[in-house]
Amino acid sequence: MLEISKNNYLKKTRRALISTAILNAPLFSLYSLTTFILRKDLKASAFHLAIIVMLRPTLSFVSYFWSSYVFNREDKLKINFLWASFLSFFLFFLFPFVNSVWLVILSSAVFMLFYRAKTPAWMEIVKLNIEEKKRDNIFSYTTSIAYFIGPILAFILGPLLEKNTLMYKNLFFIAALFALVNIWIISKLPVNLINKNIQGVKKEKLSILKPIKEGINLLRSRRDFALFQLGYMIAGFGLMLIQPIIAIFAADKL
Repeated sequence: MLEISKNNYLKKTRRALISTAILNAPLFSLYSLTTFILRKDLKASAFHLAIIVMLRPTLSFVSYFWSSYVFNREDKLKINFLWASFLSFFLFFLFPFVNSVWLVILSSAVFMLFYRAKTPAWMEIVKLNIEEKKRDNIFSYTTSIAYFIGPILAFILGPLLEKNTLMYKNLFFIAALFALVNIWIISKLPVNLINKNIQGVKKEKLSILKPIKEGINLLRSRRDFALFQLGYMIAGFGLMLIQPIIAIFAADKL
């Protein structure tokens, strides 16, 4: 009976991973084009583009405070993930009705904030529902689906955006609907809490300094990781500098 239960969790989680890869792909593809849409369709300035590029890494830190809510609380994983998923894209539903550079910037920032925030809960759900031996293969397979769909969508979305400067509004709205359907699918996913002692678990007290202290301790204890982070930071700084320029060049010169 226990084995049947494990297979049930496995099958339903695999379906959820596949649906996530497929239904979230349009929104991710459009999100990657945000700076180009801002420049080409909304005539955003270099300042606007710099703001959105700057917010992306900054909000990764802020997302810690949302994800820390589920620390040692497996019973809160799904509700945490569902709310973060919805909050990540709900502003895109306003696109057909509001024409604003700042709405696009705010929506993109909120999307990245809650995308980062929901990831720990989703990873924990996958770990609880799929045993380790099968987890890596299934996760790799579903991730490959997302990477396969991405280039296909790029060829489809490019001509659509080129023909109509307001097409991005409808595309974001439709992509948000797909993401909403995915939330409904995942809401039906059971989470394997068998033998999990969640009674009497105290919620961890949030601290602004905690992630900073943990990061410093990790860098001190792992010199190889510290060197990797240094190189990653330098490369990331270069990418942040060039991203607004790429959007301006592509929209104005190409």
